Amino acid sequence: MRQSLTPAALIRRTRLEWLGSVVLMGLVALWLGGGLQLLAERAGLAGQSTADGERGALRWSWPIYDAYMRLQAALGSALQPGGVIVEIDARSLELHGRWPWPRAAQAQLVQSIVDAQPARLALDIIYSEAETTDGGAGDLRLAEAFTRAQRRETPVILPMVREQVGSERTKWQRPILALRVPGVSTGHIQVALDEDGVVRRVYLL
Repeated sequence: MRQSLTPAALIRRTRLEWLGSVVLMGLVALWLGGGLQLLAERAGLAGQSTADGERGALRWSWPIYDAYMRLQAALGSALQPGGVIVEIDARSLELHGRWPWPRAAQAQLVQSIVDAQPARLALDIIYSEAETTDGGAGDLRLAEAFTRAQRRETPVILPMVREQVGSERTKWQRPILALRVPGVSTGHIQVALDEDGVVRRVYLL
C-alpha cells in the first residue's frame, strides 16, 4: 500500500530530489565536457595511457555516484518496503548440517517462505545439476514447491551464472529443466566489482 506523506515530509523530499538532480546533472556535464578526464590528469594521471586516464576519471567520480545513490535510497526507503533475506548462516549449518542440504529440505524451506506470502521469491542457489542421492525425488519436491508458490501468486526467480570456458568463450549455467516449471523465471547474478570492492555495475546478457 502506498504511504502518504505529510506536507513537511513532502517539502523535505522535494528538496532532496532537487539536490540529487543537481548532483546528477553536474556529473553528466563533467562527463560530456571531458571534465573528469581533465581533473584526473591534473591529479597526477598525465603521462599514463588513455585507458589508465579513463579509469582514474571513473575513480574520481565514484564518491559522487555513491552519494547520489545513497540519496536515492534514502528517498525511496520511506515509500518502498525493503526485502527480507533468509540466510543460511553458521547457526543454520549447526542445526541442519553442512551445505548443500537435501533438496527435499530446501523444498520445505521454500514452502515456509511462501506461506508468509512474499511479493516474490528469489533464490541465490545454483541448481545447474540434478540431485543424485535420492533418484530425483528431491528435485521433484522442490519443483512442486515452486508450483505451489505460483498458485499462491508468488513469482519464483532462479539464478544463472556465466562460466568462463577457455580464453574467449563463456557458457551459462542454468537451472535444470526439472525445476523450470511454468511461471519460474531466471536472472543472472553476475556482478562487476570496482577496485574498491563496491558493485556499481552489472553485466547485461
